[in-house]
Amino acid sequence: MSRSIAPEMVTVADVMEYDLDSSAVDARGARAISSASSTARIYRARPDVKAVVHNHSPSVIRSA
Repeated sequence: MSRSIAPEMVTVADVMEYDLDSSAVDARGARAISSASSTARIYRARPDVKAVVHNHSPSVIRSA
């Protein structure tokens, strides 16, 4: 998962590895993202799941 940064700004260096307790393996001083804990819960509950996709689709987001 990438660190907490705007999606269009993510580079390979921004990708962080997490363990199943939602802890960054090597945070390198970067702020972890809040969805790491929900992703970890999915992986713990469903070992058959190989990937989790989190998306903010413009068709689902409504502006105020």
